[in-house]
Amino acid sequence: MKCSVIALLTAFVLVATPDLQADEHDRAVQHQQFAERYIQAYNARDFDALEAMIAETIVLNGEETERSDFLGVVRQYMTWFPDVRLDATRIVGAEDHVTLRFEVTATGSGEMMGHDIDGKEISTTELILFRISDERITETWYEWDELSFWAQLGVIERP
Repeated sequence: MKCSVIALLTAFVLVATPDLQADEHDRAVQHQQFAERYIQAYNARDFDALEAMIAETIVLNGEETERSDFLGVVRQYMTWFPDVRLDATRIVGAEDHVTLRFEVTATGSGEMMGHDIDGKEISTTELILFRISDERITETWYEWDELSFWAQLGVIERP
């Protein structure tokens, strides 16, 4: 009896594995496409589309925040950098998340946190991970070249 149970379980795993792998692959592709739509909406300043892609409450670098607060920060950066653009250099989808690496280019306008950024151009990189559930971002983690960003704006000197 023990042998037949093991044989039955092994057969199930062998039969189910391709389907599970196909499902995981499909979700990975869907998440890559989701990330592409996010970047398109961001670059188009389509806040209705962005709002629809973000859960009401999200975790941002470990801290819970409301969608409206998250979008408020995005709007503020777009005020400081009206021509900001994200260009994806790599998008990797997985079962429940997607990772993006992109170039950020922008020209400052006016003042930012007490610093004159008018006409100053920046070009930097960012790495971001979105956890996705029900076609909405529920969690995001990001790292960006903040030192280069502030140096390009003339706020700090490069080391």
